[in-house]
Amino acid sequence: MKRFLLISLLNLFVSLNVTYADKLYNAQTFTLKNGLTVYLIENHRTPVVSHMVVYRVGSADDPRGKAGLAHFLEHMMFKGPKGSDPERLMGDAQKVGGSVNASTNFDVTSYYEIVPKEHLEHFMKLEASRMRALPARLEDATPEIKVVLEEENMRMGNNPFMQFYAAIRSAYFRHHPYGTMPIGYRSEIKTYTPQDVQEFHNRFYAPDNAFIILSGDMTIEEAHFLVEKHYGDIPAAKKPARKRVQEPVLDSLIQVTRTSDRVTNPYVVMMMPAPTYESKDPTVSDALDLAVYGLSNGATGVLYRRLVEELKVATSFSISYDAYELDESALMIVAHAVPGLSHLELEKIIRAEMATVLEKGFTKTQLEKFKTQTLSGLDYMKDSLLAGANQLVAPLIKGVPLEQIETWPETVKKIKLEDVNKAMKTYLQPEHYVLGYLLPKEIKVKKPQEESLPKKSPKEPSPEKSPPKKSQKKETKNA
Repeated sequence: MKRFLLISLLNLFVSLNVTYADKLYNAQTFTLKNGLTVYLIENHRTPVVSHMVVYRVGSADDPRGKAGLAHFLEHMMFKGPKGSDPERLMGDAQKVGGSVNASTNFDVTSYYEIVPKEHLEHFMKLEASRMRALPARLEDATPEIKVVLEEENMRMGNNPFMQFYAAIRSAYFRHHPYGTMPIGYRSEIKTYTPQDVQEFHNRFYAPDNAFIILSGDMTIEEAHFLVEKHYGDIPAAKKPARKRVQEPVLDSLIQVTRTSDRVTNPYVVMMMPAPTYESKDPTVSDALDLAVYGLSNGATGVLYRRLVEELKVATSFSISYDAYELDESALMIVAHAVPGLSHLELEKIIRAEMATVLEKGFTKTQLEKFKTQTLSGLDYMKDSLLAGANQLVAPLIKGVPLEQIETWPETVKKIKLEDVNKAMKTYLQPEHYVLGYLLPKEIKVKKPQEESLPKKSPKEPSPEKSPPKKSQKKETKNA
């Protein structure tokens, strides 16, 4: 019976690519005629399935003057007349002991349910229903706007660090929509209408602008049958690819300073250009990613250990880097000073310690340790129905082929020491970047230091008389 079912289903799909090799996820994939691609990660440890629907739309696609609309639509996807499919989804999940959630970031909006296998079809039906159509009503939108405004107040209005973070991003991304936080601005949130929601849904919520990740106790045959049954008749939108503006090259050192009476110890933040992932040659981004891990990963990170545990000048230190941003990537260094240490003192120490690391570089022993630690986390990730699915989202949105994602562990093993050290020196000592200070209210802001991040070592000796240096433009912002 299963063999006959599989043969029948194979005739329904435009493309089918099933792989059984021992890879990172051993994911299997197929695509419906309407363009909806499905990825399955089998995990038969418990009779539970995670069903995630991912849309290729995020806050960077918000219409001008309606910042945060993608996030608001996420809220509205759970609203509708009493008993309608969107309205009942969360309550139905609670009844069967399942969980439901959704998220919106700059490039993607995703929805998921984790439910017992025997209830999966019901939730797939509900999810397909709200992909097909959404009953956006004024009586739902009006109170939900108040909910989102309260969320904005909680996340941004009452959080001085998040206000500071938003100011840093807007200084770095001066033109690109990555400079606006996904939740949007209060003044624009208040203007949302049901028509705005409906138009945004009609434009972006379609099978050919989405993909599904199933993870759990399910076979490829079962996935074929259910997905075709509930999503197969939803028409493709055939919308043009989303187009975004290109961020101008950062050509100056920009400083952002904020003060708050809710901050006791200073923060120092640096945001600098970084490469995005290139499928044809990911050498640079892979090497930089491993370097960032080696520098700041908790107690084992070289700079973290030096600044937090040995010198005890920071209560926390981190470097973040997401190579899978759809458009522009960046590095962000965040350090929180210990009591009694000024922001300028902390900044000076960070620069000195970073210069030492960049000059020496990592050793082969250190690199192998970083690789081992990075790869050891994969086993824990595979035990979670949701973790594996979440890790797939960003590279798939970026357009990285599944086959390339599957070979990631082998790719990490092959990263060369010289590539890692080169990536550090190239991207962690830029001439132009954004420098930020978040200070206690009573501290007087001193004139910013004229030095930039550690300078690259000259390739040739300097002549006896050096030509005058070009002046470096500097912009100062008091956000």
